[in-house]
Amino acid sequence: MGADSRSVALYPGYITTQPTRLIVKQHFGTTESGDFTCFRSDSSVLFEVVGQRRSSSRRRDLVEPATGESLFQLRRRYLNLNEQWYLEFPGDDPRQPNFSVAMKWKGWANFDITMDNMAASEAERIILEIRARNVRHTTWDVALEGHNIIEARKIPGVDAPGETSRIRNNPAWELDVVEGADLSLASVIAVILTDNNPGNLWSRSH
Repeated sequence: MGADSRSVALYPGYITTQPTRLIVKQHFGTTESGDFTCFRSDSSVLFEVVGQRRSSSRRRDLVEPATGESLFQLRRRYLNLNEQWYLEFPGDDPRQPNFSVAMKWKGWANFDITMDNMAASEAERIILEIRARNVRHTTWDVALEGHNIIEARKIPGVDAPGETSRIRNNPAWELDVVEGADLSLASVIAVILTDNNPGNLWSRSH
């Protein structure tokens, strides 16, 4: 997986200093609320994603477990293909960086993320291209200016940490994140990929 030397982040504090693997798994029995857990490779918890059950916009908070604080809230606009998802940051956060997702229906439900790169020394707006690598949608690349910064692979829920339903196979993603990329950004991309790729057949790609 090729990497660019530039750092890319919503939260610079979560930039990884070495290639890092994450696993993002949806909770069984809570698919309507959209709860997830983001695990490190050693199965420790990095983030929790907590859905609001009565939200028509499917609001989800990315929560830092140690503090219980929400870093941001992912919201969905179902009827707006030019901004299908966006982020809202806590009201007392002075940064309020831009982040919006536009669907690219040509191909396999690909999408672009337009965002403010908070790791840049000067104001910088970038576009991340999220593209399926194959027709089964088992592997996805997240690229900045042609350089892959994240590779996301579907895996069976039983291969991921946490409890797995006996009835349905929990959706899970295995993410390889390059040095210089933000782990909170990688985590929210996995949540969006789950929304775009519903279903119970989750297999490892080769």
